[in-house]
Amino acid sequence: YVMISQSIIEQVQYDAVMGFVPSENADVIKSNADDLAAIIYRETGLRVKIFIAASYNTLIEAMRADQIDFGWFPPFAYVKAEQFADAELLLKTVRNGMDYYYSAIIVRKDSGIKDIYDLRGKTIAWTQPGSAGGYIFPKADLIRKGILKSDDDQSFFGRELNAGGHDAVVISVFNGKVDAGATFANDNENISGAWHRYLPKPEDQEQVHAIFYTDEIPNDVFAVKRSFKVSNPLVTEKVTQVIMNLHNSEQGRKILVSIDREKMVPATSEEYEIVRDAGRLLNIDE
Repeated sequence: YVMISQSIIEQVQYDAVMGFVPSENADVIKSNADDLAAIIYRETGLRVKIFIAASYNTLIEAMRADQIDFGWFPPFAYVKAEQFADAELLLKTVRNGMDYYYSAIIVRKDSGIKDIYDLRGKTIAWTQPGSAGGYIFPKADLIRKGILKSDDDQSFFGRELNAGGHDAVVISVFNGKVDAGATFANDNENISGAWHRYLPKPEDQEQVHAIFYTDEIPNDVFAVKRSFKVSNPLVTEKVTQVIMNLHNSEQGRKILVSIDREKMVPATSEEYEIVRDAGRLLNIDE
């Protein structure tokens, strides 16, 4: 088929606005999001405008202010969007056949650090405070295990810093800038994690491994503003169906891969109660 030009779509009124946050390259995300909008137009005749937010807090605020109708959120941002922006869960992500992932605390293999208790007095890098895999779940687990007394307990680690992204955490650990870092992992057996994604050379990947894993974390989601769904049930249903079926076409699979997904499947809010529990344990309610 002939791809519908995004410039043509922009000449007419939009039926919905869909929000993304770039995890790495904003231009790549924008290009693939535009391709997704074009597929939705081809399949349904609906015109979807793409909104690229600077952060997940910005994306949540945009939904709260009715600037976007649909949004792609990681787990904790979703539960905050549900709480503050009237978001309703539609679909969840599947990666490598699984609808969950893990958080891992990683170190260099030559660091002499064998387990989490060896990190007493050491330096650790977290990602953003709103990241389930890079901050919320590992911190909550350390509190549950009694290693930390609270989120702001400074008696265990020598120094804590926010590196920003998962890539920055991995690079900081690999380069020895910090002793340890929290990031995502696809399993809890040291087979595949962020260090395999952000360290392209196998010999570099071998220098890093996980010494600690959290429980399973439910994957990222696709959500809609509830009031938009009530007012536009057919639009919501059509867009949801297109996204559910993306994995059935070559171009759809390419788009999913570009945003680190295998396919999207139905989900319920109740599946994310474990995320809410972790947030409550850290007293994160902003």
